[in-house]
Amino acid sequence: MNIIAWNVQGLGNDWTFQILHDYVQQYSPHLVFLSETLCSKSQMERWRIKLGYSGMLIWEKEGRSGGLCLFWSDTINVQLLSGSKRHIDVLVTSHNSIHWRFTGLYGNPDTSLRNHFWNLLKRLSDFSSLPWLCGGDLNEILFSHEKQGGVDMAHYLMKNFRDTLNYCGLADLGFRGPKFTWCRGRATSLIQERLDRMLGNREWMDLFPNSGVHHLNLWGSDHRPLLVELLRVDESSILGKSWKRGRFHFEEAWVDEVSCSNIIKEHWNSMSVDSLYGVAGKLRLCASDLAKWNLESFRRLKLQVRKMKTAFDRVDKQLSSHNWKEHQRLEKALFALRYKEERYWKQRSKDMWLKCGDRNSKFFHKKASARQAKNSISGLLDANENWCDTEQGMAQIIESYFKILFSSSSPSLAEFDRVLDSIDRKVTSQMNEQLDQAFGPEDVREAVFQMAPTKSLGADGMSAIFYQRFWPIVGEEVTVACLGFTNRGLPLGDINETIITLLPKIKNPA
Repeated sequence: MNIIAWNVQGLGNDWTFQILHDYVQQYSPHLVFLSETLCSKSQMERWRIKLGYSGMLIWEKEGRSGGLCLFWSDTINVQLLSGSKRHIDVLVTSHNSIHWRFTGLYGNPDTSLRNHFWNLLKRLSDFSSLPWLCGGDLNEILFSHEKQGGVDMAHYLMKNFRDTLNYCGLADLGFRGPKFTWCRGRATSLIQERLDRMLGNREWMDLFPNSGVHHLNLWGSDHRPLLVELLRVDESSILGKSWKRGRFHFEEAWVDEVSCSNIIKEHWNSMSVDSLYGVAGKLRLCASDLAKWNLESFRRLKLQVRKMKTAFDRVDKQLSSHNWKEHQRLEKALFALRYKEERYWKQRSKDMWLKCGDRNSKFFHKKASARQAKNSISGLLDANENWCDTEQGMAQIIESYFKILFSSSSPSLAEFDRVLDSIDRKVTSQMNEQLDQAFGPEDVREAVFQMAPTKSLGADGMSAIFYQRFWPIVGEEVTVACLGFTNRGLPLGDINETIITLLPKIKNPA
């Protein structure tokens, strides 16, 4: 189980929200606590939907400052205990009915009012003896070595913080990654402090003994996000997983690639066809070469992302006034690569409501993987109630079922007449005349461009976006072939083949 706590310094900023998306898709946090959202309740509700969370608690901004929010997934249960502009305190039920507290904190930035915040933390401590995890941007450091640059922190402020933790029985959970969580200034006068941290009481640390806190990258805000991994004794291993090679899919991410366009031109200009048989042949040749090209080019993209991320992490961990400009340059370059990677996974995720630009390739990958797991079929009962779990056997069961479902019972003309005689005529002669008119090229084009670009593919793996984006190349022959079928009754051939997909309507079909 993972938790992210982050002072976002305004979630209305598109760039910051895109980065939050990136973290959500990468780490799949069950809880996300955000401070300084600077957003209204309606804005946060939109972000909740886009991030895919089932629950939300907020404390709205006051004027142009503040704002707290807690998102959670449907895999845990969350109950509000108390809230204010400085905290959200909840009871969490996770890990097979284990109960513990989580409190997201936002310390008062005004040092003259800091004691009010410490008193709040003490009252929260007295409220319950449950295992307790709390943290966020506390706007204070514990020791002088947690600050670099600028004026030294007053010792009494740090002592008040330490005294409060002692009273509450809370301990700092430590961290992995860069030392400082907040950074501001210019290259010549950079100030860095560890203002953000996670705290736990003894009961919570006994409950999750293998847990750890990670300081994530500094981008999109002056504060680093905190990632908390909640691991019990039996949760340190990673289970292996086997994968099967999938069939060809035309990917949306290819449409802007010059190499993709060249492959299609090469095959489409190699010969002229005027039937759906001929079009199907060209599609098979395109698919074969596109699959080979994709394997090579997107492997390179994955390697590029990995190399850029490594370079960014190296600079980020040693952030100083000397490499601040390099940090910004690498941040922009990594963002551009992530955008490209996101589009590759977007089509597979089937989340049509998410638009390009959300920078969330890992989110889409998670959704695509989750969808694959949800739609996997381990076995089926045949017509005689016999269980079958082999691929060939299940395929025969499915094919047989739909053949029977869509086969005609061959009723007689007399039976047809009896049914039709009881139905009022709705189609007039004039309407029938219009319906009988021959189709034209514009009808074919209109039908193609009305289709959702990346929804369910046919057996050839080509989605509507293939025809829509490369219509100047393929449109003429596709139009002639389609009109040959609709107007002259020419056979469809194997282009009419389809794929049967069973969609589960309940969570755990049995």
